[in-house]
Amino acid sequence: APKFVKSPKTGVYLSCIMFHEDKVLLTNEDFLPLLEVQDDVPSSASLQSDFYWLMKMSYVWPDISKLRLDMSKSGTDTLRYRLLTAAVNMQSALGTENLGVLYYKPLRHPNGGVV
Repeated sequence: APKFVKSPKTGVYLSCIMFHEDKVLLTNEDFLPLLEVQDDVPSSASLQSDFYWLMKMSYVWPDISKLRLDMSKSGTDTLRYRLLTAAVNMQSALGTENLGVLYYKPLRHPNGGVV
């Protein structure tokens, strides 16, 4: 099982806010589910491009594993591949394929992390 991060440091992270009525899903330590994608932050233009790409991918959450497998044939060093890996790990950790829709922009943490 993937290890959730308590607080983002410099890097790119994937988080998921799942709720029902007035209840929000938290980890055992009372944090939102947060997975590290990579430990550095790409240029703003690259980050925006890959974020909007992931936003489109969020409409096909059930197919993310297959897409990740296909992308692995052309290399695993891209942010897009790492985002898909984090999404697959989040699906596994939360026990659901549907991670919902992405917030309209990446959120920047004061310490340099991007969620």
